[in-house]
Amino acid sequence: MSVCHDCGRVRYENRRFNYPKEMILARLKQGAKRRNIPFSLTKADIPDDFENCPVFPWIKLVYAVGQGASLGSVSIDRILNDRGYESGNIEIMSYRANTLKGDASLEELVALGKWAKKKLDKLKSKSYRVLGE
Repeated sequence: MSVCHDCGRVRYENRRFNYPKEMILARLKQGAKRRNIPFSLTKADIPDDFENCPVFPWIKLVYAVGQGASLGSVSIDRILNDRGYESGNIEIMSYRANTLKGDASLEELVALGKWAKKKLDKLKSKSYRVLGE
């Protein structure tokens, strides 16, 4: 039986909505296979519900279907990028946090944070004349 494109998309989105853990796993497994990354996760590795991002607690995690990625979209991070998608090596976080983390090492992230803090502290210590005054 053949299904039209629109009907197929609706069925796929319904499956994503009704079976989020299974669909998260399927998408991760597909991406891991394409990128030749080991994969051994099971449904038990994915939490039943998502609350706030552990990196940015002010961002509420959302599992939205058919709306595209948002800053609060659920994203699965491999904590150690040189290891695969395996139990203990993943963290559920916001799309925003995972995008910022990218493939940076801990040293790179710490250096970036120190640099940003130093620059912001320096800027805050200066008094600036507002244009037009």
